[in-house]
Amino acid sequence: MLLDGSADEMNPSRAAALSRLIADVFEFKKPLATSVFETETLFKIVDVPALLETHVASKTGNEYSQHGRIGPKEVLFKRHKATLREVIDSPDGLEIRSKSTFGSMRANTCVYEGKWMFEATLATAGIQQIGWSTLSCPFTDETGVGDAEDSYAYDGKRRKKWNISHANYGQDWAIGDVIGSCIDLESNEISFYRNGQDLGVAFDSVKSKEEGMAYFPTVSLSFGERCSMNYGARPFKFPVDGFAPLQSDGLNIYQQSKYLVSCISKLLPLLDTVRPGEKVAKATETEEMTLFSFDDLLILFANIFEVFAPLLTTSKSANMALIELIIELEEKTIIHLFDIIHICFTADELDQFFFKILSEISYQASTAPWTHGGEGSTIFLQTYLTLIKMEPMAAYLGRESNIFANSMEDLLDIKMPNTTDYEKMFPIETDPETHQISCPTIDTLCTKMKDNQKAMVAIFRYLLEVPEGNPLAGKFRRFIHLTIKKNKSMLRNLRIANKTNITVMFNIYRSLLCYLRDFLSDSEIFLQTNKIFYLADPKYSFQDHTRVGGTFRHVKEEHQIPSSEIPGNYDQNLELFQCVMLLSASGVGKQLQRAGARLSALVETGKQINSTEEEVNSLKSILLTKQASQARICYWDQVFFLHEEVLADIWRLTAQTATLIDQAHTQALPIFQYLPEFYFEVVCDSFFFVTNCTNPKFEFTAEDKREKLQILLSVLVRNIHNPKIVTVDINDKILVLLSNLLQSRSFVEVLATNEVAKTTLMASLVDAFSVGHFWLFVSDIFVIFWRGTLFGKRKPSKDCFVTFQESFKKLASSEPEKLTIFLNKLFTHLNSVVTEFRVAMEELSKMSIIENENVKKKSALMFDLTCKLLKILEIFSLSCPEIFFSNELNMVRLCELILGSISTISTTGSYRKLFDNFLRKVTKSGLNGAKHFEYGIYGPTAGICATLFEYQDKQPSIVDTFANVDGSDDTKLFESLADFTWADAKQTTEEGISFDLPRLQKFMDSLREKYDARVTTMDEDEDEDNLCSICYSNKLDTTFVPCGHRSCKQCISRHLLEHKNCFFCNAIVESTETTETE
Repeated sequence: MLLDGSADEMNPSRAAALSRLIADVFEFKKPLATSVFETETLFKIVDVPALLETHVASKTGNEYSQHGRIGPKEVLFKRHKATLREVIDSPDGLEIRSKSTFGSMRANTCVYEGKWMFEATLATAGIQQIGWSTLSCPFTDETGVGDAEDSYAYDGKRRKKWNISHANYGQDWAIGDVIGSCIDLESNEISFYRNGQDLGVAFDSVKSKEEGMAYFPTVSLSFGERCSMNYGARPFKFPVDGFAPLQSDGLNIYQQSKYLVSCISKLLPLLDTVRPGEKVAKATETEEMTLFSFDDLLILFANIFEVFAPLLTTSKSANMALIELIIELEEKTIIHLFDIIHICFTADELDQFFFKILSEISYQASTAPWTHGGEGSTIFLQTYLTLIKMEPMAAYLGRESNIFANSMEDLLDIKMPNTTDYEKMFPIETDPETHQISCPTIDTLCTKMKDNQKAMVAIFRYLLEVPEGNPLAGKFRRFIHLTIKKNKSMLRNLRIANKTNITVMFNIYRSLLCYLRDFLSDSEIFLQTNKIFYLADPKYSFQDHTRVGGTFRHVKEEHQIPSSEIPGNYDQNLELFQCVMLLSASGVGKQLQRAGARLSALVETGKQINSTEEEVNSLKSILLTKQASQARICYWDQVFFLHEEVLADIWRLTAQTATLIDQAHTQALPIFQYLPEFYFEVVCDSFFFVTNCTNPKFEFTAEDKREKLQILLSVLVRNIHNPKIVTVDINDKILVLLSNLLQSRSFVEVLATNEVAKTTLMASLVDAFSVGHFWLFVSDIFVIFWRGTLFGKRKPSKDCFVTFQESFKKLASSEPEKLTIFLNKLFTHLNSVVTEFRVAMEELSKMSIIENENVKKKSALMFDLTCKLLKILEIFSLSCPEIFFSNELNMVRLCELILGSISTISTTGSYRKLFDNFLRKVTKSGLNGAKHFEYGIYGPTAGICATLFEYQDKQPSIVDTFANVDGSDDTKLFESLADFTWADAKQTTEEGISFDLPRLQKFMDSLREKYDARVTTMDEDEDEDNLCSICYSNKLDTTFVPCGHRSCKQCISRHLLEHKNCFFCNAIVESTETTETE
């Protein structure tokens, strides 16, 4: 190529040494005669092409017969006019990505006889149909391969095989899987393989050439799906005996390349003994001095690359063979090899080679298995780092930004396992006594994944810290930005055609977290006032993301920050921090939530197993099988998503973000409004994830977390109902998080020590209850604070709960108007929920054999909300009973809602049959658990009545109000309350019943007397003209001004809460006048 001889003097000793070296390197049977060196230059002595032909012929024999195929030598996708929306991603025409609802492409080659195969590597794992079709197979937005008579396909997403109709077949597939598709036109069969595992014959009556059929490899993909094909351009990853590749030269080139690589591997160690400019090699302790120079070695390398260069610049097979050598070499030897390549290749050859070698490394990394003892992609990551450190490679990637981005995305991908893989990776061992499960391989896999992450972080660190002037400076940051931009629609849960695999996004996320550990651990970073003003700087902030105060443009116009406050110096860590936050909001957070949900489901299954009687062997066996299946997935989550180091990094991110929000809140300048909305989403999701998924459990009281945890709690409480926040989604997130975390008493104990929570939490919850749908979450929180203290339980509250109970009482006395608004909303919501529960029970009773799950869920939800809202009314009666006596209407509405709630489940009420049907169809225990569910309504109503009866001296009394509320069956309803067997309800305690039942009995006795007196009074009352024509219960005592119509005070007062017009004439009621009645 570039060299034609050696400058060193040839002598017999040197000639003999070179003769032995050449024989060893090129596998000659005996050394060359030294006389040849007297007439020929070293470069011309070795005829590498002739040696190659002889060597490979002896190794491989004849090539596969190509009889039975029609098409060009190189097999590629063929663009079809009906599928122009399909984009071939790779320059080699072997990768396809769908941008339509269901797009298809077939190869440019078909087969009509013999046994053939191809492989498809999945870049995504959604709906794809892979197989064979004839030219008559139609391609539309709804049909593809497998949907026509003479087309056959396999879809691992749905585990189906397709030929017009479908049937169950195969395994679930996963990203990185290699799907082998084999057609046997001798036996008229088509079969498929997943990562070399035979899935069995899918079709056994395929039409053959006698019927004029020829079949093309074909792929059909749903929106956003991707895969790449191998028709034989490289050796199959999982070849099947007897089946030929459609492109036959791949294996032959691979064998040629293996021979050349073998020659190279024998020369490389000698480069450590001589360097450029040295005439002869240095002697070692074990060998005599050799008599050849660096130039001699270089000439031999040139001989090899004269033949190898054309293969490396065009063939995947050649690069595959070279990579098999490279990954076994030390870093310094790889550098020596590429120095030689740089010398031997022309500039164009070098660029083509770099593209091919990077593509092959990326492909090998993305398909590297973790199953069957696989090491994953670690070795390929390490090799990639070695390559990009070299100046020629860095210069190439600096020019080719797209190639850099594509190679990085493939490198960061992880081949995900499926159900079958989980079984092989995680053998489950179950203790027969305790039913505790364990896995002997988990520690080994965690160690392998740690090594993999270290290799990734090493790449990140190098690329983020390359100095200015290096061609790669800034390239990696731009790659991260493009990844985020490409997937930003996931913030709005929109479908995108070319979204990044979640494993890539998660690897970027966790590697950046690792890189930023010092930054995230610096508790002072955002206490430096000017640091937080980066939020108003467009160069750090993606302007198209909504801020707490609205859009970026709106916030900038309404809340200007002086430019002098914004840091002038660029801070890469701040930019990377922002990227981590966006990655979390763009899909990583949701994936972590799913992992957490899977872990929770596993824990729940374990509880079910422990609570199942030993006699029920069949059920326990089912649960144990379910537990093992769930555990395997959770073990993979532990290896990849939930590793202890990752969880620790996520906690640092959560705490640091909370500090940032806290600092923004305390600033005089309006920087708080510049906070991206998703910051709150990330804080809530990450905190919930860390507290629920750490093993051992997250310690809220740990000293090393105390300071950051207090800041985080302050942030959550302050923003439950913050008027500066324009979107309700943030409030939703915070309330849901709090209602979940409050299930842990240790969290409540920490919350009770937080000064912001002690002074403002209850007020914020009361305010939030009146806004939109927040009452759903606030209800949960209120019930938690008074858990165990209500009717029939009477357990002493822990100090942490008492803190918030007392805070609510103080709020009632200091701001009664807040509580009045709260109570009115509570009445309104309870009335609606009870009505919806009755409607849902009616719908449930009309369901026939085909039951509607949505109706079941609705009825269960409405019942649950009814119970919770009644409990809050009981909390009002305990904490601030005066609110019912301060306004007669409040007492009336309370009594009406109590009667309405009791009548829904009472055995004497008209809804009891519907309630029994609800118990049978919706609850696990059916009618056997009736007492448990009846207590949900009877308990709070009894508690309200018994507590308010103790204030009988205050007016309006609850007994008088019940007696005056219309309803002839009210006495019977309360009898069902009195007859309820409280001890049968699991929620009650013996102490609670002994304390509360006498109180309830006193109320019942007084109510019976009042009802009896009311009946007597009504019999004696002959003047029915004086009764209110609205309720026919109370006397006419109120006149409307100015129209003059009349009703009772109770009816008009309630009406005027929502309306301003007269019942009768629709005139506006300006005021009312009440006449005192005897």
